[in-house]
Amino acid sequence: MLRKIPCTTLIVSLLLLASGLFAQAQSVKWLRDIPLEYGEKLAAIDKYGSVYTFMGSVVTKRDSIRKYVYQNTGMGAPQNIELQNPLKPLLFYPNFNAAVILDNLFNEIETLSFQQLAPNLVASAVFTAAQNNLWICNETDQKIYRYELQSRKLQPLTQNLRLNATWFAADLNFLYWNDAENYLWKLNFFGNISSDLAIPPFEQLQLLENYGIIYSFDGKIFTLDYKNKQIKKLELPINNFQSFAVKGQFLAIFTDSQIKVYYLNIP
Repeated sequence: MLRKIPCTTLIVSLLLLASGLFAQAQSVKWLRDIPLEYGEKLAAIDKYGSVYTFMGSVVTKRDSIRKYVYQNTGMGAPQNIELQNPLKPLLFYPNFNAAVILDNLFNEIETLSFQQLAPNLVASAVFTAAQNNLWICNETDQKIYRYELQSRKLQPLTQNLRLNATWFAADLNFLYWNDAENYLWKLNFFGNISSDLAIPPFEQLQLLENYGIIYSFDGKIFTLDYKNKQIKKLELPINNFQSFAVKGQFLAIFTDSQIKVYYLNIP
């Protein structure tokens, strides 16, 4: 059964946030700048610090040594790149109801057509899950599925959820989404659903591994700890940015003409 647990300590933290009284700020350490071509935008960063960008149908990966490029002109521009396993990046193409799995050198391993898996399967979000599985959110029946890549088995994990989510995310063991009241819900590998955290207003939101969430609002970036419900502001040496990406202890900030990569110090 779905459940919500009230978070009194979080409400207090949000009141402190609204009044401008923050806990001690988190620190970041600059590592490198990456100049971009005109029209190129930040897509993601992986746990090794490699940065991924989109420019139309072109996907680029930059590590500390070289650059890798993948382009699928038939499918156009991907919506996102998912990097739970950076050795097998997952590109999602919602306009074609398909995903492409690459290797770490950006060679194509497999193309998945979701309509071929099931006639009524229209994916709204796709992520890598544990044990060679995928999380798939189905727009048609509002259910969440688990797809086993090796056996080609598609299994529904939920009933019709009537999702009003504006955001999805995942790690290997859980799928997360928000509801109309901005509660954070999570689904485990066996189909159990729970919610125990309210999300502050956000413009962009990502998960922090074993910690909580990181989000931007009103030109600033904050972290929210699951355990103590404490909100902390990141002290950044820049005033304006368009978007950010985080993975492990690497934070990428996208400005007008470059990506700034930082080491994210979270105690």
